[in-house]
Amino acid sequence: MLMNPAVDAIYDVDEIHPGTTVKDIRSRIFPAGKGVNVARIIKTLGEEVCVLGIVHAHNRDLFAEFLDGERIASHFTAVPGTTRINVTILESRTGQTTHLNSMQPQLPSTLQQEVVESIKPHLVKG
Repeated sequence: MLMNPAVDAIYDVDEIHPGTTVKDIRSRIFPAGKGVNVARIIKTLGEEVCVLGIVHAHNRDLFAEFLDGERIASHFTAVPGTTRINVTILESRTGQTTHLNSMQPQLPSTLQQEVVESIKPHLVKG
């Protein structure tokens, strides 16, 4: 279940020097969060999987297209806003990795309940 999705941005640089501008760097930007990452692993292992939960309206198409490309089914409840962004900076010269993880505002309890209700029809008794 996807309750706290993220958009990951990974930047590959030689080295960061605080207070400077780094131009023309390699980057990758893609949907993530624990639910998406676990679903990708399950799919890689050959099992069918479906991602359920929330996605912020501004990023709905990004998540849907990404998961379609991974051949992972998804059923989202769109909520207002923009998905949090997590930035990873990989420094090849120093071998250091820096993570900047943004915070997602708490969903109102009424919206949380709406998401839970939208997921129930997709659950399978085992």
